[in-house]
Amino acid sequence: MEPPIAAHYGDDALFAMLEAAKKVQLTENVASRLQAERIKRLLSSDRSPTYVFKAFNLHKAESNILSTPMLKTWFNYLESFNKKKTDKETLLAPIHRYYHDHGVAKIVAEGMKNPSAVELSKQLQNQRYRRWMRAERPPEDAFSVFILGKPGADDIIRIVERPDGTVYRLHLDKVPDDLLSSPDFQLWAKYLDDWNAKYPDQKQAMAKILRSYFTKDALAEMLTAARNSPSTHKIASILENALSEV
Repeated sequence: MEPPIAAHYGDDALFAMLEAAKKVQLTENVASRLQAERIKRLLSSDRSPTYVFKAFNLHKAESNILSTPMLKTWFNYLESFNKKKTDKETLLAPIHRYYHDHGVAKIVAEGMKNPSAVELSKQLQNQRYRRWMRAERPPEDAFSVFILGKPGADDIIRIVERPDGTVYRLHLDKVPDDLLSSPDFQLWAKYLDDWNAKYPDQKQAMAKILRSYFTKDALAEMLTAARNSPSTHKIASILENALSEV
């Protein structure tokens, strides 16, 4: 039998009420018991993972979602559900539905700070990557999202309107210090390679994309520093040669 609150307002309202009751000493034990019973009932109900995600109020957990205990319970349900179904659901699907792409980026960034959430963060990032590829978003757009639009980025892409109504993008005068060695750049570089392999008639060049976002002086300064690092010396030299031809 459905609890009256769940039947009338939905499971998310029921779980919100039980979470609040767990914080009160007088009702903590009974609320914990009722919550456990409801979780067990939900997990055996064959509801979609997206429904259970919202029922657990994970759509309100914000950027620390991968570190919440309820996410682990939900993820176990997701794996169990996918073992039984032909049409699989992904970790990304409900998270993207409620948090959108920039929110997913914040969740990944926050999760990478927590050792217990690193693997889920990587899985979420990989699914986000594949989603972009399926949507046929070109590497130039992906650079804006993965690098310039990532949480904590200093620079904002500036779009300026000309007197005739057309618009253009101002070049940024500073390149992130750790650009070439950052995991975000390495992910984007792989995206660029995969794009060029999948769409050979729409190939894009790394040097041209960087030049479309940054001034020549900013790139020169970044490359000077990158050439002095063993981990980025090779790519810095390749980029320097390519940029000389842009």
